[in-house]
Amino acid sequence: MACIAILAASVGNAFARRGEVAGAPVAALTAWSLVYGTLVLALYALATQRPWIFDPSAAYIGSLVYLALFGSVVAFLFYYGLARRRGYPAAAYVWH
Repeated sequence: MACIAILAASVGNAFARRGEVAGAPVAALTAWSLVYGTLVLALYALATQRPWIFDPSAAYIGSLVYLALFGSVVAFLFYYGLARRRGYPAAAYVWH
């Protein structure tokens, strides 16, 4: 799993760099990255027949919203912004 994660991060950085060269805004780049990641995870869940579990408790929903906003959206906005300023190889040290 760790090797797959490293490979996925490398591929993501390569596509992010292509988006930067094409002039894509950081917010749009982040949104598309999150959509593609969601699709890959959904396909993995379907292929491995993992059940889709949702707990309607306030704690579950609150933690899900917190992780989605701050652990994904905000974190990747900062990461891609840093990568554009410092370069993708230097920014990759943040994650590893």
